[in-house]
Amino acid sequence: MSTLELITTYYRYQQWANRRIFEAAERVPFEQLTVPVLSGFDPVRSTLGHMMWAQLHWLHRFQGLPRVPDFEPADFPDVDSIRQRWHEIDAATFAFIETLNEERLTESGLVLGSDQQPLPYPLLHVMLHQANHQIYHRGEVAAVLTHLGASPGELDFNRMFDGRR
Repeated sequence: MSTLELITTYYRYQQWANRRIFEAAERVPFEQLTVPVLSGFDPVRSTLGHMMWAQLHWLHRFQGLPRVPDFEPADFPDVDSIRQRWHEIDAATFAFIETLNEERLTESGLVLGSDQQPLPYPLLHVMLHQANHQIYHRGEVAAVLTHLGASPGELDFNRMFDGRR
């Protein structure tokens, strides 16, 4: 598998796992997604908003675009509004991925840090960092949804390929 195939597959996994989260979240009264349910965990809506903001924020950094303003949870009155906005961000993400090649993925210094200095990592590493950030927070959301009786099921990477829930 090439590096480009790897990053494409990894981002396809993000989409697959997020769909599972949306399906589970729709089985819970939305009001329960807007308040803290488990100690130490933010509300589901807030965490999903942060995850999608981070994906767009990093996409802008990959492209050398300005910082993205934070998303406000109140801008998302239901699960469908989150899904629709994320669909737009995924479309932009995959449009960017289509512009990549193996050489660009292995170049370092293409992405600026918050201090506006080039990060010393290959673009591939920074893209994997962004995707891994989602995995961390998606686990938090899955725990809360499971506590609320709406488990998204297993979200392991291989489950995307074998179709098991």
